[in-house]
Amino acid sequence: MIYSELYLKQKIKLPTVISLLLIIFITVVFSRFFLGLAGSSKASLKVVKRVEIVNLLPEQASIFWQTDQKESGWVAYGEGKGNENKIVLDEKDLNNISQKKGQYKTHLATLKELIPGKKYFFKMVSGNNQIIVQPDGSSFSFITPQNNLNSLQNISPAFGKILQSNSIDPLINSYILLSIAGGYPLLTQIKSEGDGSWLIPLSQIYSKNSQNLLTIADKDKIIIEIITSEGETSTITTTKSKVS
Repeated sequence: MIYSELYLKQKIKLPTVISLLLIIFITVVFSRFFLGLAGSSKASLKVVKRVEIVNLLPEQASIFWQTDQKESGWVAYGEGKGNENKIVLDEKDLNNISQKKGQYKTHLATLKELIPGKKYFFKMVSGNNQIIVQPDGSSFSFITPQNNLNSLQNISPAFGKILQSNSIDPLINSYILLSIAGGYPLLTQIKSEGDGSWLIPLSQIYSKNSQNLLTIADKDKIIIEIITSEGETSTITTTKSKVS
């Protein structure tokens, strides 16, 4: 046996078990490190105090939601659960596509070119990378009604005029939300221009259970909410016969 062979055979080696344990330890440490980085980049889930599907039509629907603090936001939606790959901006940001999105407490986004009789899933995304979902963590959903123009009711619209507390200046940058039991609410905006007047047609209020048009009787209770840009709410309860 030559000297070089004797040297190689006596070279110090780690036992096989210790080597395997060392490899496992290094793998776990690095995997936790990289998973931690990946997890921190994912959006967190958030539940807001109010989300309403409003102005539902066979080919269109609007999403209204309120947040406790002013923040930017938009809607992601799609035809499959977990496949919300279409984006709609807050209506206040539609003219500011190239600019930074605004921050608001009240939000409204309109989904257009929908398919009648189709189920859609949606969720909101805030500017701080939070996904707004239902309390159980699932996406929101709705079904568009079928086109049924023959069932439209000949009803006078609801209308009015909103003034600020000084009874002189009109209330601006606010929303009027009209609700009837069992139906999807109707909503209109009071924008920055104008005298505080608003109008909501009542001919197409769809049932939440059947997606059919609701028949409204004169004595049916109607709730009208005035929601300011700061999220403050005033409520008026009336009937169909007095809503105009």
